[in-house]
Amino acid sequence: MVSFLLTMTPVTFNLTCYRGSPISEQLNFVDDDDVAIDMTGYGPFTWQVRSFSGGPLLMELTCDETDIADGILVGTATVNQTLALATGKRQHDLLDASGAKWFTGDFTVDRNISEL
Repeated sequence: MVSFLLTMTPVTFNLTCYRGSPISEQLNFVDDDDVAIDMTGYGPFTWQVRSFSGGPLLMELTCDETDIADGILVGTATVNQTLALATGKRQHDLLDASGAKWFTGDFTVDRNISEL
């Protein structure tokens, strides 16, 4: 679980996943007083992984917006989705319905323990 203060510029948030392992990442949007922000009017959200900023789309995480009124968004990816990624550093972005970027960062894919 990660909490984000809303700012006018995208928040940098780096993630690491393991090839062939599922991902589930909960994001909490809060204000300066750590109070949840209703993000209903900004969705639906798209969480993308690319080789580099503006590069080809490699994977899209599923965004569960069930609790978005409470400032909670959960991004998930399946075993098959992460297995299809080569190891290395990529870029990920969370975009709202208008295409505005809410956060960005490195998306590192490490080898699964069975690949060592």
